[in-house]
Amino acid sequence: MGPTEGEPITYTWNPFYNLIWLLPWVLVILVIVLLPENRRAPVFWILIPLILLRILWAGLLYSFDLGIQLSPLVDSLLFGFTINWLLAERIGNRNRAATWLLACVVFAIVLALSVIGLGNSALPAALAGAMTIGILIISLTLAAVFCRKKFYPSRFSVWTALWIIFLCLPPFLFIALVNAFMSNNPIMLLFHIATAYAIFALSIIGSLIPFEILLFSNRFWRHRFNMVFGLEIQEKPPEQNAENAPEDM
Repeated sequence: MGPTEGEPITYTWNPFYNLIWLLPWVLVILVIVLLPENRRAPVFWILIPLILLRILWAGLLYSFDLGIQLSPLVDSLLFGFTINWLLAERIGNRNRAATWLLACVVFAIVLALSVIGLGNSALPAALAGAMTIGILIISLTLAAVFCRKKFYPSRFSVWTALWIIFLCLPPFLFIALVNAFMSNNPIMLLFHIATAYAIFALSIIGSLIPFEILLFSNRFWRHRFNMVFGLEIQEKPPEQNAENAPEDM
């Protein structure tokens, strides 16, 4: 059976690695506490979609044993989106290029915090996160352009979803073309890639919906949305037979 005792192995335990997952949360708290414009009650509404989505994603990822691989991607998307809205009064009301550049910087910082401690997996996770963030930012930018003359929340949401679906397609087409010639069953491979594409695109869209509901339904957050995108909800024109309608309070 051989000896029961082998050479001793020295392992250095670093408690920091057990606390890495808290870094995005710490950044959110700092942005709320340190910025005067965030010391207001409506600010805390943004934590509701963040917490709910993070719990939902944690359950889904770990139930499929994908937590280590995809948690950094999810964190960079959710926390980056949240922190950008917390900084809306700082990055908004600027030249559009400057606004989006600052938003990219915020996402990059959150992404860097999310992949710390992944070791050899950090680079692939960072690239996947950068691709996802790029798709999100470009989709929101194009949706704003298409809603410049006529803006309604539903119109903006639909355009954002359509651009996400379209922009998610090229990377998955590239993966399909690269692997199709090396697969013994290209039909099944294409089916799996198409399924992954649909899940990926719908996951981004689904993660935006709770935030969009807050941004369009709450006056405080709608004002911040307007500061970033320069879009204001167009009120429906009053009816001609509304002469006797009560005046707004």
